[in-house]
Amino acid sequence: MSNQWLYLEKVDVYKNQTKVLDNISIELRIGENITILGPNGSGKSSFIELINRSIYPIFKKNSVLQIFKSTDINIWDLRKKVGLVNTDIQKRVSRKMLVFDIVMSGFYGSIGLHSDSKIYSKHIESVNITLNRMSLYEEKNKTYGELSDGQKRRVLIARSLINNPRILILDEPMIGLDLKSHYELIEILEKISEQGTTLLISTNKLENILTTTQKIICFKKGKIIKSGSPSEILKANLISSLFDTQVEVISANGYWRTVPIKDRKSSMSDQRKYYD
Repeated sequence: MSNQWLYLEKVDVYKNQTKVLDNISIELRIGENITILGPNGSGKSSFIELINRSIYPIFKKNSVLQIFKSTDINIWDLRKKVGLVNTDIQKRVSRKMLVFDIVMSGFYGSIGLHSDSKIYSKHIESVNITLNRMSLYEEKNKTYGELSDGQKRRVLIARSLINNPRILILDEPMIGLDLKSHYELIEILEKISEQGTTLLISTNKLENILTTTQKIICFKKGKIIKSGSPSEILKANLISSLFDTQVEVISANGYWRTVPIKDRKSSMSDQRKYYD
């Protein structure tokens, strides 16, 4: 397909001799917003690291990894097409950095500006536009440490958007946010999606799934166990089996959530049969 941006076929990945991704086959398309759903340690972050070229698959017969239809992947070209926010980037940001400088540094592929960084008027204009888009213009001269957790997350997203990437990847973007910040970020991400940026978001909670999501990919123990539309995936038996705990799945106003079933002492065998 002409709009394919990621194609994996029978891909295996190891970290420190431990297999973290097992026989992964998937195709993702531009314009198709994706949620990667699964428990902690299921392979979600490793999948994102694979796309970002932080880790690499092992060579095996009939295995394929293509990004934007190419197996010869230029890292710098990839950074312009695919924006990324993950915990590693968050840890590298100094509390003393100015918001404006953090967002500007996205043009240079760095975290913050260096003394030899050349600032151009067109870049200043782009930063101001992006900050306004993320409701951060009034905070542009504040330090990163002065911001709330929700504002910090939005600053990093602004940095990742500064090159107008076709794809924006967010690894657990709502983690640690209070209720207000959580819903503010969801609203901003849905606007970003509506403006034409394709989103790939990993999460371990149904509450974080955007209304603009077209496909959900379920990871467990390094494998893709199921993928499909939200209506196909977000069912009590499937989600209960995915997270090894019995839950009900509730939908309201286009959003989803889980609630525990009070009597959870019964065996999970019925849920496991879902995949047999």
